[in-house]
Amino acid sequence: MSYTSIITESLIEPGEIVGDYAILGNVALGLFGALYVVRDGRSGSKHLLQVLPDALAKSPRPTESLQEVVSTLSELSIPSLLTPDLVEELGDSVCLRYPFVDGETLARYMEDPAHWEGLPEAKVTHILGEISKACAAANAVDMPHLALSSEHVILGSDGAVKVYGFGVFGAIHRRRWELFVSTAINPLAGEKDVRFLTSLDTISPEVRNNEQGDERSDIYGFGIVAYWLLAGEKPGRELMPVLPARLKVAKGWSLVIERCAESRPKDRYTHFAALQSDIRRVDELTPENLGQKVQEPGRVARNVDRVPLPAMVERRLTNPQQRILRLVMLGLLGIVSVGLGGYFMRIVLIDAEPVAIVDVRAGTVERANTILRIEPQRARVDVETLSESPPVFVSDGLALLRLPAGDHRLRVSAPGFRQTHIEISPGRTALEKAVLLTESFGHLRLRGPPGAYLFALPQREEGSPVYVGTISPGGSLDVPDRLLAVIHRLEVRAPGYISRRFEAVRLIEGEVLELEAELVRVPAILTIATDEDGIPVRIDGEPVGVTPFVADYLPSGVPIRVEVGGDIHERQAREIVLEAGGRERIDFGTLGVREGILRVEVLFEGHPPSPVDELRIRINGEEQEPSSRLETVRPVGRHTVQVDHPDYFSAEQILVIDEGAESTATFSLVGRPARLRLETSGESFRLLLDGEPAEPGNGYLELPASEQTVVTFIVPDHLAVQRTFRPRPNETVVWRPELRPLPGPVAGQAFTVPHLNMGLSWIPAGVFTMGSPRAEPERLPTEDIQTSVRLTRGFWMAQTETTQAAFRAIMGTNPSRFPGADRPVESVTRSEAMLFAERLTAFERQRGRLPRGYVYRLPTEAEWEYAARAGSLTAFPWGDTAGPTDGNFSGQYPRDFRGGMREFQQREEFGTVPVSRFAPNAWGLYDTAGNVREWTLDAFHDRLPGRDQVDFVRWDGGRGYVVRGGSWEDFAHRARTAARERANPELRHPGTGFRVVLAPELSR
Repeated sequence: MSYTSIITESLIEPGEIVGDYAILGNVALGLFGALYVVRDGRSGSKHLLQVLPDALAKSPRPTESLQEVVSTLSELSIPSLLTPDLVEELGDSVCLRYPFVDGETLARYMEDPAHWEGLPEAKVTHILGEISKACAAANAVDMPHLALSSEHVILGSDGAVKVYGFGVFGAIHRRRWELFVSTAINPLAGEKDVRFLTSLDTISPEVRNNEQGDERSDIYGFGIVAYWLLAGEKPGRELMPVLPARLKVAKGWSLVIERCAESRPKDRYTHFAALQSDIRRVDELTPENLGQKVQEPGRVARNVDRVPLPAMVERRLTNPQQRILRLVMLGLLGIVSVGLGGYFMRIVLIDAEPVAIVDVRAGTVERANTILRIEPQRARVDVETLSESPPVFVSDGLALLRLPAGDHRLRVSAPGFRQTHIEISPGRTALEKAVLLTESFGHLRLRGPPGAYLFALPQREEGSPVYVGTISPGGSLDVPDRLLAVIHRLEVRAPGYISRRFEAVRLIEGEVLELEAELVRVPAILTIATDEDGIPVRIDGEPVGVTPFVADYLPSGVPIRVEVGGDIHERQAREIVLEAGGRERIDFGTLGVREGILRVEVLFEGHPPSPVDELRIRINGEEQEPSSRLETVRPVGRHTVQVDHPDYFSAEQILVIDEGAESTATFSLVGRPARLRLETSGESFRLLLDGEPAEPGNGYLELPASEQTVVTFIVPDHLAVQRTFRPRPNETVVWRPELRPLPGPVAGQAFTVPHLNMGLSWIPAGVFTMGSPRAEPERLPTEDIQTSVRLTRGFWMAQTETTQAAFRAIMGTNPSRFPGADRPVESVTRSEAMLFAERLTAFERQRGRLPRGYVYRLPTEAEWEYAARAGSLTAFPWGDTAGPTDGNFSGQYPRDFRGGMREFQQREEFGTVPVSRFAPNAWGLYDTAGNVREWTLDAFHDRLPGRDQVDFVRWDGGRGYVVRGGSWEDFAHRARTAARERANPELRHPGTGFRVVLAPELSR
């Protein structure tokens, strides 16, 4: 199991309740549990709560050891040391409570990508300085951390640094720790993420190997944290990590970190005071002056330390004990000279004496020059004249100090006692002094039930409570001088009430602490019964359940109103006073029932149901006799009526029946849709339901019941088939449509090409005069000589110029400059236009829709003018004048040159417009004047042939090919019916397009 999974498997989510605490959020996740922000439901205040993993908190439970941790650390007053104030067992969990700190852990702070390259040196120095102060103070009272990591350091929003978790490792049963490590995390190593520093990365080698740890073990973890803060990543697994060369920090940091991270404890700094000294002068550190200003083992001691000892011995003995044993071994071997005793004294006494005084503890009476006999026996001594010396903690009333010569001011303090100051000047002989501290009392003011008793509880469970006082009839108790100014555990007791405990009550001399003890009466048990079960019960007006009902939480000694009954049954009530812890029963017997009449009427839309006996009526889930009319007597209140029929949609109503009244539920059932099953031959088809597209599901098409519906069956290249249905509800109708192929065009009738939406107009055979008369304004010589042309066979011509949609459907491309599905295709060559006609011919011929001898092709020049004129003899199909409202071209016809360039200003659009925007000619053809010029079959000749012509067409010999009709960019005179223009067959122009004819096939 991974490190991450073992610490998150029991993570408590925000909003959950643990004991009296509401979880507000998670602050840290670590090997020794999670740290949460919680709110105390008793006082409403915020705290930090460390919940130990269940695997570490199981029997033997560490609660008693943690109580000692709280008691010892509470005597320290180091700002950076976050000390717990309470140990609690909440269910199966063991928890440590800390004062609330608004901030985030170093681990989460370093998750910011801005910190992945390391923190500024000044900030690191500040953070490490605060961490070292906390570690030094805790180790001074024998409370090492042993698992210091980024998860245990909190950066407050106010800039303060707080370290927590001291003493927790030591309080855990060693065997429990070994099992936890071996079964939960194997091997004991950090995650692969180089930026996530955990306790697994900072635990010293000796602690990893289940050996005894001390202050030097915390110094190891301190060095790893220092590297991580400076480099932004964890060090490698080598014994002495070296900072990357890219870091712009003092070179002395590498020396400090190497000394801290030595694998053997004896090679590290011996205490934090020495480490702090080197950090203060990190800019000046060299391998030669490393650790010179503080207590370090001398040269002889270092030589002695090199004498090997068995690993088991090293694990069991402290450093001084190991040195003595090595000296004895050297003496036995005859290696050490007679001067061994002198060197021994130097090792034990001289080397142990600091060059710069930072530790005033003498250790033995022989070495002490100041002896204080203190009452009480547990006390603390601070040498105020030596700012760097740690405090001395006394547990047996005897303080042994070794002070440098001079005048000193000592401060002696103890929990619950007033501190005192002593001025002393130690000399050559030991100075003894008795110190008697005066008790310091706090002032407690308690409010609660009159007659309740206040007890002070022992810090340990085996002690006995001490009576403090009784709350007066006025509801208060004033205790000004009976409780010492320390942390107390208090309990308020009263007959008939549940006791109330107050944990970690801190009293301060000179301050009044007010407590409110709201006691809850011991509950009584009341059983409420009626002859019929399920009758609603109310206690003091609040609904609590139904009979038979047992209330095991009711208060004693006060009147309680019990009421049964409700909307259906008549109500009865009784009042009772219960005794504390008593058991009572109230039986209300039989309650009367209130009734009314319920009627049900069922109507059917459309066809009546068949058969009617399939109708189902249920009242409150109870089946009734099948009938469209029903009348029944029912209790008052809400009733649910459900109506079902297999051919109709179910319906439901909720009715409220009043006593003696009639209520009717009327249902108008809607028929379920009918199903139309189509029997086809597997061809692809589309369906329209009343003209709207419809898709069958699972082979069926749903039809509305009892309504007339028109279904259209459409198969490509076949005539659509329609049928009208009026089915019964839930009926299945079978239909096999009879298909007929789409017919082809019929002479004399218009025709629409299927799938292309291309309409064709029938153009009858006939005779017309081709070209323009000489009197027609602005005619060109190419329109001469007027020629009589006879067309012997009728044909069909497309009503519009070929659209872009039709061109894309056949050719798969669209070369147009002015896109639009309903605009004419343009920028096409003559060969592309002819290829379109050939493909359309092949498509329609394959489907059998072409008349014999007819094909789709470009019109001849004669066919085009004949169809465009539609029997007219004027310049345009509609007359001899034209303007922008008649077609998509420019200017007026005839032109008025006096207007200059005014004609250009009459254009409202640039480019083509959708086909059929303007009025058609007499034969239904659109845009024969303007929009795009249209390709024809004929080669271009400068003059018409003259004389009488039959089915006139000229294939060859010309200059290019004829285009007719003018375009959007031409003036009106170029769009006249007789106007002829020449174009290269490969021309691509946004003003050139085409339309097709279905006409007799021509041969050259």
